[in-house]
Amino acid sequence: MYKLWTIILVLGMSFSAVTVETRAGRDLVYFSSGELHHLVGEPESSVRSYLESIRDKLGHENAHKFPLDYYKYGKYGTRHFSFQQTYNGIPVFGRYIRVHIQGGVITSLSSNIDDIDLSVVPIITESGAMDIIRPTYISTSTYLKYQNLQIYIHNSIPHLIHSIDAVSFEDAWRYMVDAHTGKIVDRFSLIYEEGPVIGSGINLLSETVDTLYVYEGSSFTSIGQDLVTPYLLCEEY
Repeated sequence: MYKLWTIILVLGMSFSAVTVETRAGRDLVYFSSGELHHLVGEPESSVRSYLESIRDKLGHENAHKFPLDYYKYGKYGTRHFSFQQTYNGIPVFGRYIRVHIQGGVITSLSSNIDDIDLSVVPIITESGAMDIIRPTYISTSTYLKYQNLQIYIHNSIPHLIHSIDAVSFEDAWRYMVDAHTGKIVDRFSLIYEEGPVIGSGINLLSETVDTLYVYEGSSFTSIGQDLVTPYLLCEEY
């Protein structure tokens, strides 16, 4: 009986579809890879059906309803979906579910969506937010451009913010102004310089990257769990 149980266990492990599954601190899946799901019919609908089937692992009841941020073809038959998290119709900055497909199979998924509990009714208006920046931080020659209303998670605390670009001949910044308090929560440089082309190689999706472009700058917009890529940014996904 012991030998039979051992054989069954080995067979079960050999045919496991999910080869890697990593969970975050709140016991949410943020990365999984393997032969996760075979697509049936229209790709986006099939991907959304899969996200709905694992909504408990993702930790969000409506993760499959997040708007499509982008969809693109990669090399060697790969395709890539990115869905941005929203809360009551407001986009959540830097929070995405990314799905990667090889042929007709979902081969990896990463998610950094978060729990949000926040009023999405702004107290500070768009023009009010721009007036907060203009006199204190910006010279008269600087052009201000309003971007959008979004949710920005800073130091694990969600903020409803107005995103505003401030651009001059000498400098360019993006400001995050709290739409409830008027406080400047954060800012990012919008200036970068194109760096040298650096060789080629294989990325994390097992795709061959023939030409790698690297950009240099003082800072870049946050990626993922409020991580910032200092000084370098790779063009290849």
